[in-house]
Amino acid sequence: MSLARLYHLRKNPFAVVPSRTNPFWADREKFKSELEKAIKFTLLGSQSQIIACIYGDWGSGKTHAMIYFSSDRILQDIAKEIGTSQDRPPLSIPIIFPLKDVFKSIYLDVIYRNVIPKLGIVLDHVYKQTAPLESEGNVERKFLDMGLNEDLAKVLSQFSNRNKSMLVGRYLSTNASRTDLDKLGVAKGIETNGEMLSTFADLLRLFTNTISSRIFIWIDDCERLDEVPGREMYEFHHFLRDILDLVPEKLTLIINFTQLPGLEVPERMTLLGPAVQDRIAKVIRVLPFNQKDYLKYVEELLENSRIKTKGRVLPKYFPYSEKCLNNIFEMIEKSTSNIQPRTVNRVLSSLLEQGIHEGVSLIDENFLERIKDEVKMAIRS
Repeated sequence: MSLARLYHLRKNPFAVVPSRTNPFWADREKFKSELEKAIKFTLLGSQSQIIACIYGDWGSGKTHAMIYFSSDRILQDIAKEIGTSQDRPPLSIPIIFPLKDVFKSIYLDVIYRNVIPKLGIVLDHVYKQTAPLESEGNVERKFLDMGLNEDLAKVLSQFSNRNKSMLVGRYLSTNASRTDLDKLGVAKGIETNGEMLSTFADLLRLFTNTISSRIFIWIDDCERLDEVPGREMYEFHHFLRDILDLVPEKLTLIINFTQLPGLEVPERMTLLGPAVQDRIAKVIRVLPFNQKDYLKYVEELLENSRIKTKGRVLPKYFPYSEKCLNNIFEMIEKSTSNIQPRTVNRVLSSLLEQGIHEGVSLIDENFLERIKDEVKMAIRS
């Protein structure tokens, strides 16, 4: 029996990994409104800043928030709501904190996955400003006027040349060969952290001067700082501090942290170093579910995945009974003091799969009682 035929659902509403192509927000209205307010505040201003360190237990929804607010559609809706320019929408770049080569890994993630694919759009914008004299020399001078360093200006001016666009990508990705550099007409590639930082800053400014009203860089799983060598931790601190100095306008850094049990928020923030802590404009805390939050969250996820049929109205928690959901809440509450979305998703997804396997028409309290040992395992896993 399929999910659609048995439970009238297009997909599993409780997938642990949120969709990147069709982001949806369920409940957590306080958390959502705090983030929206912070994003609106930065969009209305020009200063670069770190707006949020988001604290919460594992599975509290921090990654979901990053993916949701990194959606072009969501950001454009927010920009439209506050009346900012629609021809230069904000750009959000989500990053997972790496466990080694921290600074270089962040640089390559931003450049390779987000900057290079959009370079053609940026250059079209620059070409319109240099028309009708669209020679490489004129484009290079335009880049120099925008504050780019000489080598980067020379390299980027050649991106529209089909034979050289791949060479430009290699140069920006720090793996250009000696032959590549000779063809591009530059003496050396991007090698040191200082050169990567300078290039990183120049490219961010290029984007905010052409196609993006503001750039948001979200860095998820920053609690991993605990696991990297001290040298790389300090490099990350300096990256955060220096990038705000080099890009003083239209850049927002958002950092996701998991809050460990027994630690206060100020203790967790020491991982960022004193120079970075002083620049944090706002701290947002993700709180665990209460029972009302939990039921609303389940209802909205189910409704979002429901197959709508004219003339048919299903109970709001179908295929679960309300008593079953309340019993699940009590079971989770006994196992952990912090009821988080990830645990809820895992348990309800497990019940859904078991219900399909057995072909039960309603996942009720009797069904829950019969497989409660499996549910307890899902709660603990």
